[in-house]
Amino acid sequence: MRYILTILFFSLLTAITFAKGGSGIYYIKGTAYGADKAILKNAELTVKVGGRIKTIRTDDHGQFEIEVQWESACPSGRTILQHRCDNKKINPEFIYIRYDDKEVKVNNKWKKYGQLFPESEDKIIRKKDLYFN
Repeated sequence: MRYILTILFFSLLTAITFAKGGSGIYYIKGTAYGADKAILKNAELTVKVGGRIKTIRTDDHGQFEIEVQWESACPSGRTILQHRCDNKKINPEFIYIRYDDKEVKVNNKWKKYGQLFPESEDKIIRKKDLYFN
């Protein structure tokens, strides 16, 4: 009896764990270029993801790294359509990156790069160069 209860408990625990939503981060990495296609060395970029705004700086080679946080709503008790709507509300469709008076709009690819248990760091890195024309 104790054996059956133990198996039932762990089965229930596993089901509850997988029914919950998740959260994590992925990265956008690349090179930033100005209007004349010159590399933006040591430039300040303002990044807006949803309601969060942060400033990042490119390095001596114009390389940047943006950390994008993502969340997945709990699907429990929700239809597939409701779950998609929930996720759309908590994960903005676009990421806005500004340099001086120029802005670049980048699609938020959190579903593709956002993984709870990535196999390697490459699985959560999106390579994307930015052109501020």
